[in-house]
Amino acid sequence: MSLDNKGIGRKGGISGRGSVLFLVILALLLIYITESGPRLLTSIRQVTYDLIAPITEFMGRPVVALRRTSSALTDYTDLINENAKLKAQLNELLAWEDRALRLEAKIVRYEKLLNVKIDGQYNFKTSRVVADLGGPFVRTVLINSGEDDGIRVGQAVFGASGFIGQVVSVGNSSSRVLLLTDLNSRIPVQIEPSGLQAILTGDNTNEPILNFYDDKEVPEKGARVVTSGYGGRISPGLIIGTVDVNRQGQARVKLREKISNMNYVRVLDYKFVEAPEEETQLPEALKIAPQNSEGQQTNNKIESP
Repeated sequence: MSLDNKGIGRKGGISGRGSVLFLVILALLLIYITESGPRLLTSIRQVTYDLIAPITEFMGRPVVALRRTSSALTDYTDLINENAKLKAQLNELLAWEDRALRLEAKIVRYEKLLNVKIDGQYNFKTSRVVADLGGPFVRTVLINSGEDDGIRVGQAVFGASGFIGQVVSVGNSSSRVLLLTDLNSRIPVQIEPSGLQAILTGDNTNEPILNFYDDKEVPEKGARVVTSGYGGRISPGLIIGTVDVNRQGQARVKLREKISNMNYVRVLDYKFVEAPEEETQLPEALKIAPQNSEGQQTNNKIESP
């Protein structure tokens, strides 16, 4: 019994001394860490990251591969759907092309039968926008073509996809173009397919207003707006945009051309329609002598008694 107790006491003393030694080492380690400050903690953190990073990358490779595969399958499915939509649109456009060709041939036949005077092809001068003179009270642009290039006041100016304004002043090598959005702009327009006539009025916003149209006919949202050609200054049929009705019920025009992104414009060389000279008196050919009740002409002279 005494040997056993001695063994137990010896083991307990060794265990106690080991615990004390461990606590002393731990205390010294904590003191060292405290004295070293954040630099040691940063080093330990960086070493930990260096050890974990390869493991994380290796474990994440299957996830990345799965994600790429899923994205590729999604893109492939989208391509199939987009291809189907494009095929349907192509078939629809082919049908419209056939219809347009038949209508064009029919119109040509009708014009020949009616002996209609057809407007010739318009010549145009391509010019570059060199300055944007727009501001809060005026919206104009300056182009690098002028009188030396055949530019005249009143000519229509066309952007990449739509009518944008007209020339208001011409110099030797430059011209100023008044945009549709300017407060001073007034353009006669026609709404298709109804044929409703109106005046497109600028108000210094991006969508000019439709004014002076028949109140009995309301412009439909989405209807095409083109120049009417009234006044003989601007060629008819130039596309401007589409009708847009705001919450107040006011008809405006969403321009087809994005004016803020213009770099080049085309100035149309349209021959203005000159009005005939005004007649101060009725031509002789239209003068008809009055007739009496018996069908005889009278000279309306009063003879003195």
